[in-house]
Amino acid sequence: MVDVLAPLVGYDSPAEKLERQDRRSQIAALLGIIGILLACLQFILDTLQLLQFPGVRLARFLPYLAGALLAAAVLLALYLLLRSRSPARKRRAAGLLVLALVAMLAWGGWTAYSRITLASDFVIAVADFDGSRSSMQIDFARRIVENLESQLSDLEEDARIIRTHEVYRDAEAARRRGSALRATLIIWGWYDDAGVSPRVELLQLPSLQQDVSAVRVLLSPLTASQPSASLPDVDLSRYARRPSVMPAMDLFLQRGSEELTAVTEAVLALGFFANQRYEEALVLFDKALAELEPGSGAPVGRESILFQRAMTLYALGRVAEAITDLEEITETEEDLFEAHYNLAIAYAQSCTPIMQLTRAIGQAETATRLRPDDADAWLLLGELYLQEGRASDAVAALELALTFDAGNSLTYSLLTQAYAALQQPQKAAHAQAMAIAAVQEEMAAGKLDEVEGHLRLGDIYMAGDDEDAFGRALAEYQAALDLVPELPAALRGLGNAWSWLGETEKAEAAYRTLAEQTPDDPSSHLLLGILYLRGSDVGAARDELEKAAALGKCDPTPYLLLGGLAVKEGDYETALAQYRQAVTFDSENADAWYLLASSAYQAGHYDEAAWAIDSVLALGAGGVGVHRLAAAIARERGEFDKAAKHYETLLQLAPGETDVYALLGDAYLQLSRWDDAIAAYESYLTAGEDAAAHVSLGIALAQKGEIDAAVEHYRRALSLDPEYAAAYRVLGVALSVQGDLEGAREAYQQALALHPDDAQAYAGLASVDERLGLSEEALAAYRQAVRLNPDDWQSQFRLGELYARAGDLAEAEKAYTAALTSNPGSAEAYFGLGLSAYKQCRLSTAVQALNQAVKLQPDLSTYRGLLAALYEAQGRGADAEAIYAELQQKPESDAYAHLVVADYLARRQRYQEAGREYQRVVEAGSLLPFIAAWAHFGLGSVLYAEEKFLAAQAEFEQAVESYPATPDAQAALGDIRMRLGDAAGAIAAYDRAVEMLPAYARLNPVDLTALQTAYIHVRRALAFEHLRQRDKAQEALDAADAAVQAVLAKVPRSPLGHLALGIVREAQGNADEAEAAYDIAVQCDLVLADVRDLVRANLAALGS
Repeated sequence: MVDVLAPLVGYDSPAEKLERQDRRSQIAALLGIIGILLACLQFILDTLQLLQFPGVRLARFLPYLAGALLAAAVLLALYLLLRSRSPARKRRAAGLLVLALVAMLAWGGWTAYSRITLASDFVIAVADFDGSRSSMQIDFARRIVENLESQLSDLEEDARIIRTHEVYRDAEAARRRGSALRATLIIWGWYDDAGVSPRVELLQLPSLQQDVSAVRVLLSPLTASQPSASLPDVDLSRYARRPSVMPAMDLFLQRGSEELTAVTEAVLALGFFANQRYEEALVLFDKALAELEPGSGAPVGRESILFQRAMTLYALGRVAEAITDLEEITETEEDLFEAHYNLAIAYAQSCTPIMQLTRAIGQAETATRLRPDDADAWLLLGELYLQEGRASDAVAALELALTFDAGNSLTYSLLTQAYAALQQPQKAAHAQAMAIAAVQEEMAAGKLDEVEGHLRLGDIYMAGDDEDAFGRALAEYQAALDLVPELPAALRGLGNAWSWLGETEKAEAAYRTLAEQTPDDPSSHLLLGILYLRGSDVGAARDELEKAAALGKCDPTPYLLLGGLAVKEGDYETALAQYRQAVTFDSENADAWYLLASSAYQAGHYDEAAWAIDSVLALGAGGVGVHRLAAAIARERGEFDKAAKHYETLLQLAPGETDVYALLGDAYLQLSRWDDAIAAYESYLTAGEDAAAHVSLGIALAQKGEIDAAVEHYRRALSLDPEYAAAYRVLGVALSVQGDLEGAREAYQQALALHPDDAQAYAGLASVDERLGLSEEALAAYRQAVRLNPDDWQSQFRLGELYARAGDLAEAEKAYTAALTSNPGSAEAYFGLGLSAYKQCRLSTAVQALNQAVKLQPDLSTYRGLLAALYEAQGRGADAEAIYAELQQKPESDAYAHLVVADYLARRQRYQEAGREYQRVVEAGSLLPFIAAWAHFGLGSVLYAEEKFLAAQAEFEQAVESYPATPDAQAALGDIRMRLGDAAGAIAAYDRAVEMLPAYARLNPVDLTALQTAYIHVRRALAFEHLRQRDKAQEALDAADAAVQAVLAKVPRSPLGHLALGIVREAQGNADEAEAAYDIAVQCDLVLADVRDLVRANLAALGS
């Protein structure tokens, strides 16, 4: 050792003195010594790096120089050791070799340690800034370092700052140098007179990948022809989504020194972010952004800081706040790919408060437009399409992803699921094989983490459809679990595999462990709920699904499954509540809307059902089940036009579903499209005989007036089903139209024998009985009809008419009021109330009721004519005259209007005008029998007043011929015989009029019938007096009196009743009582004064 070190201190060693000629030994020693010195210098300079000593840039070359010198010393020493013959020289060579090797090992160890081991896990490299374009030189690197040291000191953070004292021309050079220094990030940039542009290169990128477990309910109702109460199937998918991280932060500062603090905070925040210390990073990002608020003084590139904060928020699970930042970025930087890409991922996980999957897809589509050759963007879009159930779109996106990254195992895995969803097993199997091969290749190449590889293989095998595939999936999930015990993704996959293999207990154990490991994750409870559903353990399933719903925030899946449970139990109200929640969370889910519509329909909430089914159609879903349900809902809401359109579409989609023809026919029937209905029913009947279809076809034919054909179909229906009550009922309707009232009555009775609670059959029977003159039977049948169906306003109205005709006005008014309760728009009921009030001398009430009738049906002359008569009764001649003037302007087709006007003119003794109006009606032709009789009687009365007896006789005869139940026309023929001196002929005519009274009574009120009866009998009495048959005359007067007394007993305040009483008393010679009766009549109706005078004049003429 002395020999080696002596030259270092200026002395010669003993050996040197003996052998100065051996220069090679000296050279070897010198090289070793210099190498040792350089290694020591490297150690010193590495230490000085901590103090940012400027000379440290020399250290870049020292390792190479020291290594070379030490290697040379070793080689020379070895050479001397091998070639020297002198023992002394060999000893010196050996000593030198040992010393050089020790130095080399020490130097190598230090160098390796310094390369492998960091003083801190947080290393910031700072380069010099390029100031070549600036008029002055500023050491921005020093300022940044000082700011960083100050910030680190305040944070009490142990971090290492390295100044490289180098200028880099581009990001690639800066990144290479930073990576060599094993820095977390490196800061470099340039400056000029306008400002400074610092750029931060992030060298250690954190993984923000998050597993998204999607449990999607697979529903078939949109293609099913009938709503189903069965529980839906489910799709269990795992999506591993990795947001895009921007590896650089690029700013431009116009107020460099003032903004440098904020930039330093952002740099430190980025470092914390890179080291996955997200809470600390967020605090610093918030401070930096607060100091760099948007505005004219904000630095260019502030969005990059905002982006990094968004990613920090995402990593912390604060997705909604991350979305806010990313949305702000996309407003100003519309073309920033990373923002749109990450926004798509964030939206897919968002719930604010509804699912944002549609918006996620929109952002992903934007990302693919910005970078059409980016495989990850197409992969994400495919995932999102798949999650939304758009398998065809998913396939297209994933195929595009493969064109840019042909060996991506995840893409093939998703393709397997997409093809399986499209029921394309061969393509799914091919994609699955490719996915397996790709995963194995990635694992072998070290590109894929072993745990993630097993998980991905498990997911791929789960996409298969056989037990072997599930068994292989089980093995892969177990392998992942062996590597990372209690790994949630592995436990979830294990449970799914066991579940599909039918190993319920093992699946339950896996899910239970998963629930323990992830207490806030709803998927474990959801999967347990599904498991229990498959095992028919409804109670346990409901409990787990309710837990999943409580934890899942806005996941519609548990609500859909809970709704399915309720439907299966027939509890549609509960199902409605669950489905409402589901569509609140996922308003784009057409299946959920369909289920809501179906449950609302079943629960009788047709308006809500219509809203829901319209939402289904608005989302573009339009399968057989949708249109069938939509048609059913429209039918229940009375929207038969919509129903018909849905049935027409349904037949286009599924022409083989022949039952739709019958449903379509029903809709056409409601729309009065008789020919279309007939065609639809006939199409339905081509598939086979059906009693109901024959009945419906008969109804359509009857509406067209083809009654005989309708009757044939009704009888055919009864031959197919002799106990078809409805067929008997419609047969009764058809027979009554044909005039076969007895046959109709029998048909209705048959219907009621089969179905005693058929309100329509009672109503039909009552109508027939009414026409047959069976008033009591008709009343009884109508009472049954309204008892069974209180909302049948028409039967209530007819009941009121029968009561009014019988003189039971109190019951009549009750029935009319009941009709108005069921149908406030019934003008007929107001008309009836008005007449009832008139018969009770309540004119103001009568006028009020008729005004309501006129408001409801202003063009109906019947109501306007009675209103005018009531105005006359009140003495409001001008109001009456105005209405009559309006009615006179009606077209000839409105015969009633002109008859009312003619009657008014006749009462006013304006016979020529009256005659013209009657003549207009007669000449119009095509009149109903009773209208024709009225017109001819009126015209005859005008001619009679003008004493044109022969012409009058012809008109009265025509009236009787037109409508046999016209006793007033028949009695007028008797008047003519009397005026011509033929009392016997008059009696014969009067007797025929009396014979007509029962038929007249069946159609007219009792007071009017009583007036006719009394007036005819009084004239009979006069005829008998002419023939000196006083007994018969008295009998006639007694009959008249009896009729009047009977009606006044029922309707004591009837104006017509008192008018009739006055006529009878005057004929009996009791003038005072006659005047009293007339006074009562006229007090109620001033018009009756004119009638009284006309009657008196006629009786006087007859008596003379």
